[in-house]
Amino acid sequence: MKRILLLLSLVACMQAVHAQYYRTDTATHHGFDKSKLIVGGGLGLAFGDWTNVTVQPQVGYRFNRFLAAGISLNYLYSSDKYYDQNNYEYKDTYRAFGGGLWGRVYPIPNLFLQVQPELNSVKYKSTLYNAGDKPVVAQGTYGVPSLLVGGGYGAAIGGRSMISLMILFDVLNRPFSPYGSTPIIAPSFTFGF
Repeated sequence: MKRILLLLSLVACMQAVHAQYYRTDTATHHGFDKSKLIVGGGLGLAFGDWTNVTVQPQVGYRFNRFLAAGISLNYLYSSDKYYDQNNYEYKDTYRAFGGGLWGRVYPIPNLFLQVQPELNSVKYKSTLYNAGDKPVVAQGTYGVPSLLVGGGYGAAIGGRSMISLMILFDVLNRPFSPYGSTPIIAPSFTFGF
């Protein structure tokens, strides 16, 4: 019990120290405030025998200092070449396109918790070479729901721009999910107006 009280006291002190950085507006805004609009996303690139291209634009709105929400789109292309113990060559190609909603809660400045439900269309193609006269192909298209849950840290990089690092988990972990069962480590950039 003492440890919990100590931890809560430490978090409260951190909140008090960071509170001095928030600007308090005396004017009250009614309706849409474009200065609270958030535009950004992530980009991932890797090339070689394993190729991965990820593009994830996001648009959102910062309702107050504790809450932000928006929409996101996803595009993922992945290609992997490998050989098995019989020297058969395989090539797996994977494309996912979809989107969803996201919501963030900032319990203390710069630290956030995120929930992101999504629906992705996944197209998979696996090709086996060297097994006969022509390649053997297996393929399919699937609709896959995902529920990404996690958190991250964001740091200002000037003006209303921020760089964030998130760790998310697909808690549904459905077959053919573009995220798999491993943690998703996602850097992102956001720009405010």
